[in-house]
Amino acid sequence: MMMNGGGPLGIAAVSVAVCGLRRVPGLVRGGFAAADVDHQEREPRDMKQIASRQDVDDALGQDGAILFKYSMTCPISANARREMESFLERRPDAPVFKLDVHEAPEASEYVAEKTGLEHESPQVIIVRGGKPDWHATHFDVTASALEEQTA
Repeated sequence: MMMNGGGPLGIAAVSVAVCGLRRVPGLVRGGFAAADVDHQEREPRDMKQIASRQDVDDALGQDGAILFKYSMTCPISANARREMESFLERRPDAPVFKLDVHEAPEASEYVAEKTGLEHESPQVIIVRGGKPDWHATHFDVTASALEEQTA
């Protein structure tokens, strides 16, 4: 986060990285940005980690697989992680695979190449028959949407 000067009442304009890809202006009060996320937030449970092209191929080969691409530095991804947690509480046997786009950028780009879907983060892709059947990005990643699509 970069400070861009101060303002009245201790309010400073800042630039925050959203999903690690673009910079947008935000406001800080008392040292906390509205876009701050708890980076120590627990990892989504019961998700298999994708870290390589082979992991992507394995996930895409599993019918009904759900691929969840996210960033640990993005507040929108933090919201999507909470939605995924909620989904997994209701559907603990769902075959969910997680991919941190900063930790495994090659795997993330490979997902885009293999599925034909433009890279976004956060992003959820449901695979059926080895091909993407449904996907959602950003605030459209919700537990209820996943439940509806996997019913």
